[in-house]
Amino acid sequence: MLLTDKGLRNYPSDYLFSRLRGRIDRGIVYIRGSGTNAAREFIEQEYRWVYLQMNKELRRLLWPFFFYREIKRLFEWLRIDDLSLHPQLESSLLSEEIKKIFLGTRDLTSRIEKLKMILSDIFKEFNYISKNSELKAFEENLMKSFLSTIVTSAIYPALRDFFRYIIDFRNLVTIYKCIRWKLERIPSFTPGGKLSESELRRAFSSGDITMINKLSIKRLGLHIDDPSEIEIGLYNGLRVILKRFYQTDPLEPIVIPYYLWNCYVEYLMIGT
Repeated sequence: MLLTDKGLRNYPSDYLFSRLRGRIDRGIVYIRGSGTNAAREFIEQEYRWVYLQMNKELRRLLWPFFFYREIKRLFEWLRIDDLSLHPQLESSLLSEEIKKIFLGTRDLTSRIEKLKMILSDIFKEFNYISKNSELKAFEENLMKSFLSTIVTSAIYPALRDFFRYIIDFRNLVTIYKCIRWKLERIPSFTPGGKLSESELRRAFSSGDITMINKLSIKRLGLHIDDPSEIEIGLYNGLRVILKRFYQTDPLEPIVIPYYLWNCYVEYLMIGT
């Protein structure tokens, strides 16, 4: 089990959708009027609150969206020796089984090996072999395995499309960083997005940063005004994409990721 089963309230879907539709604008207003710390805490609370309200069917449909956020927390925790007093320990949606790994040992190699035992049964492409505690290699392998597994699984269609965009986003950011840092070796791309590997390789080989915007417009329908702002531009673009899904049918489960992603992007834009 990857996510918690404690404190679940199992409210009817329509009831939760109705509450969230009423929170969309209020959440944005609150974040825009808050400082960074208050906004971060608000988002933390909202992710947890929403997940705990969801019923079994919604959790089955949407668990990848919540685990995607928790993967990043997991990466952060791997760098902390003592998690016993960490403020996010209680608010995290990670399962008790995973939390116990971090509380039970401070040894990085041991933590990675125990995580591998849990994760390799779920993500079919996850075949990381621990070598000298290569943390970045573990993180990259896990994220790629998670995304590749999700987009080829029988999950909620709108969410699958969302993760295909996430894959394209990661690949475009990779190209941008490689061109900016003048790296000559062709990077390893995450498969499963809308952009083909041949398109990505041509963009990289061109050495032209403007190719990133051309690809984004062509395949994703997103215009990136300033390549140096590519990350926030693509995050905001994902919000636009989720809004399209939501406007098609606001009574569908997509209202949940739309609301939470809206809040997250507003938080990222504080001070920009």
